[in-house]
Amino acid sequence: MDTSAAGPTRRVVTLGDVRLEAESMQSLLHRVADLAVATVPGVAEASVTVMERTRAYTVAGSGLLAYELDEAQYGLNYGPCLFAATSGQPVLIRDFATETRWPEFSRLAARQGAVSTCSVPILIVHELQAGLNIYSTDQPLDEESRDAALDLAGVVAVTISNMHALERANRTVGELQEAIESRAVIEQAKGVLMVQLGLSADEAFSQLSWQSQNTNRKLRDIAVDVVAGVQRGG
Repeated sequence: MDTSAAGPTRRVVTLGDVRLEAESMQSLLHRVADLAVATVPGVAEASVTVMERTRAYTVAGSGLLAYELDEAQYGLNYGPCLFAATSGQPVLIRDFATETRWPEFSRLAARQGAVSTCSVPILIVHELQAGLNIYSTDQPLDEESRDAALDLAGVVAVTISNMHALERANRTVGELQEAIESRAVIEQAKGVLMVQLGLSADEAFSQLSWQSQNTNRKLRDIAVDVVAGVQRGG
């Protein structure tokens, strides 16, 4: 799909076309980084920073420069991407050559060929903190770039929340399915022991539990072995 047309409407349409069930969180955020490069004025590379507790990492990036400059900030434990993700406030550095707030990082960024950067928070209602980082290599970023990044981050926040909800729902469904399957095979194994050993239902379950505890294996695995033994004719 052509993403050359910038502006809020275009960004909403592009992310709206993403089928969440066909994506992982990481693949979705790679789309976001690529979309930032395609739609935010002046951007050469982009990345997404996630902070979990006190650990920061880049989950997606459009190029090596973005990854390297993000990692430099994590190593220094300061910089615009960390500030934006943790404070919830956007940061615009028009020119690394004159930036004074993060001097060591700014000197490193300039040596790497970056001219300007902007980091904006991705406000998600979960335990994670995140930020969208954009880098320019040939011109200063300005308020137009910052506002476009903020707009994209707002759309991204909704999409991430939807993805998070979908992944949580899928985990719940998977856990329920596993519980149902475990219960079924345990009931089968109880029936086998009741027939083979002349046990009651409670006695059969106690036998399975005893084997589980003494072999340090899951009850479900013991039950699978019992049923498999019957199927093999053992």
